[in-house]
Amino acid sequence: MEPGYGSARNWEASLSLRFSESRGRSVLSRLRFRGPLRVQRVFYPEDGPAAAYALPAHCYVLHPPGGMVSGDDLAISVAAEEGAHAVVTTPAPGKIYRADSCGVPQRQDVRLDLRGGAVEWLPRAMIVFSGARARLSLNVDLRGDSRFIGWETVVLGRAAGARPFVDGEVRQSVRLTRDGTPALS
Repeated sequence: MEPGYGSARNWEASLSLRFSESRGRSVLSRLRFRGPLRVQRVFYPEDGPAAAYALPAHCYVLHPPGGMVSGDDLAISVAAEEGAHAVVTTPAPGKIYRADSCGVPQRQDVRLDLRGGAVEWLPRAMIVFSGARARLSLNVDLRGDSRFIGWETVVLGRAAGARPFVDGEVRQSVRLTRDGTPALS
């Protein structure tokens, strides 16, 4: 067996974003990344003053490889400080490919920490190919008057491309707390 392959294989990538309010506008005040996770520049397609929060910052999360293979372990965290508003999405659907012969799973862990801000977590669908061993989690921690809207959409296989999902595994969890109290689990 080649070095780096086997049941303990793990390729980690992380992305940490923090949005803050500055002069009536939400800004990306912290960006940290490791591995193949990046963001496109923040942009502001909406005009005019926001009602309860600063003008929203729109941000695309980029995973340049375009899909997850065995051993990929993606960690994404987004924080929104008091008064900040972020719209976070992806430019294209994610893909989770068939697991390798060792059955090493693919993982994605998303954590949203809202401290009086608002986050719209609206990624494109995740397409899971037959034979995948996906582990997907979304954890949202709301504090005070924070607001959240979001989704995690999973599509099993590509039936239109004659690639239906016939075997494999997807474990998906969503957890939402408000001031430390579970609201959805």
